[in-house]
Amino acid sequence: RIGYDPYSFASSSLVDMYTKCGNIESAKRVVDGCPKPDLFSWTSLIGGYAQNGEPDKALKYFDLLLKSGTKPDRITFVSVLSACTHAGLVEKGLEFFHSITEKHGLSHTDDHYTCLVDLLARSGRFEQLKSIISEMPMKPSKFLWASVLGGCSIHGNVDLAEEAAQELFKIEPENPVTYVTMANIYAAAGKWEEEGRMRKRMREIGVAKRPG
Repeated sequence: RIGYDPYSFASSSLVDMYTKCGNIESAKRVVDGCPKPDLFSWTSLIGGYAQNGEPDKALKYFDLLLKSGTKPDRITFVSVLSACTHAGLVEKGLEFFHSITEKHGLSHTDDHYTCLVDLLARSGRFEQLKSIISEMPMKPSKFLWASVLGGCSIHGNVDLAEEAAQELFKIEPENPVTYVTMANIYAAAGKWEEEGRMRKRMREIGVAKRPG
């Protein structure tokens, strides 16, 4: 096995490469072998754990990052909030979200809002979700509205689903996922007339359901 200098750029590149390949244990060994991992290495490993379904380990390494004296950046918090979403840790996610500005002096990005809204939507915390969206300093993205729609589908919130769908129709009027999701939400709620109208609208504008 070829050795590496833990202080070099090559070390960070190795962590990044391993996490992108899904080889998280190798990335972990690189970080664990570094006397002082840099922020890029910490963030890559945290993101790798979050994306590979191991949110507990992602949050463990974020704690180690803080204890090491390394200052997280805005990208680090995207991975941290994503880990909270995968683990369903609503209160922890809210705590991290507010700490971005209050404790770490960073500004929130669209990705931070999207991660938090996704977490709240999956948990059915719709009033909090609407409050967060109303306070956003930027226009909500299609990814944020898609997260809202997904949460509404899980919990059967028809009214908010309609609002999210209207925003998505403005952004991507030919995306079949929005139409299909809304039709399914209407069907689950027993709103057959609305479900029929949605499928008719799909046919009228030539939107076809994507295979798979």
